[in-house]
Amino acid sequence: MLAMEEAASQGTSVPHARLERVFAEQHDLVWRLLRRFGLAPAGAAEATRRVFVEASKELVGASRSEERSVLLRLALQLFQRSEALQDLAGAAPGRNSPRRGPLHVSLAQHVSLAQQPNGTEVMGLMDQVLTRMGRSPATAFILFELEGLSFEEIAGVMGVERETAVQILLRARDEFQRVAAELRKASRV
Repeated sequence: MLAMEEAASQGTSVPHARLERVFAEQHDLVWRLLRRFGLAPAGAAEATRRVFVEASKELVGASRSEERSVLLRLALQLFQRSEALQDLAGAAPGRNSPRRGPLHVSLAQHVSLAQQPNGTEVMGLMDQVLTRMGRSPATAFILFELEGLSFEEIAGVMGVERETAVQILLRARDEFQRVAAELRKASRV
């Protein structure tokens, strides 16, 4: 929070009260999204702080209805930059990074009640499915299915047209079902 205050005092015109409100309203969402992208808790906390520091500049000129999309776009960009830096440093690329921590999400809507495993198994299955999905489909899936963003918001976060976001999400749903089926089949063998 102190870093946000410093950034706000260094020439941005985002009022301090607005920054405080946005932080209070959106902090949990930004942190949770970064966790779902694969950052461990401490990494997600630091990345969340950085998102809000950048937001102190990026929110200038953004309407209240655009705030969430701006924050999530910044979170995605920050995550992608951190992945690229890790790749340059020789770390394992993608979602299998050692930074990865457990995900706390529900698969109830994607697994029939008769097949639904206990909570720990659900989290593990979701993690495995998202790990095997491509970055773009996994991002669209997380934003729509788990966070409830609209197609317009997803388009803004991902930097694509609305129709492209819809197509990515349709492919993501298909890919999710395919990968989940493969994992279920492999677990029966």
